[in-house]
Amino acid sequence: MYKRSSPLTFTCAAAVPVGSRPPVIFITEHDVLKMGEALYKIERQIVGTDRMFGDGAHIIYVNGEMREGDTALAHLMHDFFCADPEEMYYPELARTVAFHKTDSEEVRKMSGVFEAFAEEMRNEGIQIDVDNNASWKHVENIRKNRRSKRDIQ
Repeated sequence: MYKRSSPLTFTCAAAVPVGSRPPVIFITEHDVLKMGEALYKIERQIVGTDRMFGDGAHIIYVNGEMREGDTALAHLMHDFFCADPEEMYYPELARTVAFHKTDSEEVRKMSGVFEAFAEEMRNEGIQIDVDNNASWKHVENIRKNRRSKRDIQ
């Protein structure tokens, strides 16, 4: 039923020194840093020196484009961007996605979230036709347009 993968472990969290803050993780759809890496670990450094700032902040960017290959991270990225639970590697994620897509109460909740978002858009003068199965891709385009309008103002 599900594709199989090795157990998922986050070794990056284990590398955080005791007493430090846990990392902030950004999972991006595209390679925002455009260096072709699957994972970017970012630490703060004092400019002009090779000394670290030492504030305990740890930032990790995960390149969501890295969905191919036989690594735990590639399988996880595949699953994050996969809509079909039958095609997922991680049973935990597949079960959750299937639950939200098939349990009538959960479908109703998610529909309510989408309808509330559509109402918010309508209040801003943006039309979304919920009754004609507006796609999330369309919603993402609307969000981008909203951000662009805010940047202009």
